[in-house]
Amino acid sequence: MEDIARKNDSSGHALYIMKDGKTVLEHYGGYHSFEPAAQEVKTTSRFNIASARKSYIALVIAYALYDRLLELDRPLEDYMEESNPVFSGVSIRHLLTHTHGIGEGGEGLYTEFTPGENWSYNNVGVDTLAHLVMEMYGGTISSFLQERIFDQLNWTETGWENEDSPQLVKIISSRDEKALNGLHADCDGSRKNLFVSAREFAWWGQLHLDKGRVGNRQIIPEEVVKLATTIQTPSGLPYDLPRNGAF
Repeated sequence: MEDIARKNDSSGHALYIMKDGKTVLEHYGGYHSFEPAAQEVKTTSRFNIASARKSYIALVIAYALYDRLLELDRPLEDYMEESNPVFSGVSIRHLLTHTHGIGEGGEGLYTEFTPGENWSYNNVGVDTLAHLVMEMYGGTISSFLQERIFDQLNWTETGWENEDSPQLVKIISSRDEKALNGLHADCDGSRKNLFVSAREFAWWGQLHLDKGRVGNRQIIPEEVVKLATTIQTPSGLPYDLPRNGAF
């Protein structure tokens, strides 16, 4: 980790290793940024986890599938009051596996390829499904996860943020560029402002490995975790293209 940090010219880093459900190593080094008065990275430091946030959104979508609010192979248009022509032929499965074929540019959404015939990693499927499940549950992704999971486990270092605090690590692109704070005004869970400590991020992974169980408590229904982690890619996708569970 120290070697990677040097090669990346990172301001700071954290490493948290678990084995068989137990913590075996914690390591923290460096600072929250290259600014002179920056905080040291420590156990309570929280990192913006960027695209790894998709695993949190995915779990809420898995709940919606489990609760039969969504069906994988049903057309997206069935769930929309007003449909954009680019969504024609696109199913929930396509959106969930980056095979929807919709691109996003300066003039909005456009069709890149026929749904299910290719793969392209972008945020169209993530954003579309995130807002769809929030409408279905009548609440935000962040409040859903807070109530059903984070509060159940007494997690206090995982959440979407719109205000700076000493625990939040900056986003560093380059030593010579101003660090970004990673915040967003909207904390509904659909944006890239999710901050997590290394230890709670590790426990998030462990929660999936243990199929939603912590000790003798089933925090998440096992079937929900299976829906999120099982390969859901359309069967006809060419074999040389990536396969996905929920995102």
